[in-house]
Amino acid sequence: MTGLLEDKVLFSDLKKIIDSSRENVARTINSEITLLYWKIGERINTEILQEKRAEYGKQILKELAKSLTFHYGSGWSERHLRYCIQLSEIFPELKILHTVCAKLTWSHLKILINIGDSLKRDFYIEICQIEGWSVRQLKERIDSMLYERTAISKDLESAIIAELQSFISELGSDFAFLARQKRISIDSRDYYIDLLFYHRRLRSLVVIDLKLGEFEAAYKGQMELYLRYLEKYEMLDGENSPIGLILCAGKNEEHIELLQLDQTNIKVNI
Repeated sequence: MTGLLEDKVLFSDLKKIIDSSRENVARTINSEITLLYWKIGERINTEILQEKRAEYGKQILKELAKSLTFHYGSGWSERHLRYCIQLSEIFPELKILHTVCAKLTWSHLKILINIGDSLKRDFYIEICQIEGWSVRQLKERIDSMLYERTAISKDLESAIIAELQSFISELGSDFAFLARQKRISIDSRDYYIDLLFYHRRLRSLVVIDLKLGEFEAAYKGQMELYLRYLEKYEMLDGENSPIGLILCAGKNEEHIELLQLDQTNIKVNI
């Protein structure tokens, strides 16, 4: 019996060694590939496109793409070369790129370099490294407008408070702030609750969800997901069910009527 246990421990140790080595190899390969693309982009950018002859540059890229594809196979299209150029422009210092590509793959960077707003791009680069997002998670965060929603919650706080004024007055004076951009995980997917409050007299958590456009039916499902999560994991004994408030640019009254939101714990304000 002892021998079997020792074998299991040995196998576990060997598995950790192999997995760790594979991860290190993958990181090294990814880093080298990214640095290769940077060097190619930097070379093209400084030696050819800096001559400021747009038509000449386009023609050269086409010829380079054909030649590289002939010698090295697919993967060296004109579009890919433009990605390489963008990479060298966004990361003019190779030292900075070294740090970034230690945590982010080329697939991450292809998504990030397509973001034109430098502040927005830097936001996703930084948080993607900190949180260790996969490529799929990064796409989801961008599609969910995490940057814009975060900016709203920070830069337009006074406007948010004004919108909440009437709702807060209905709830009374015992309305306490708990969290901003609260992260919750469901089935290995992360979601972010814009604002979370607690009302002592009602003994309820209150979720505030901020939307940039008019109300859509999908917002109800998203809010219900948040409320059910809080019910399951955050609600304490003696508390009432959480309340949800969706703030958006327009109500779309018929949507709200058909969804029967007046019969739920969800309210919509504009």
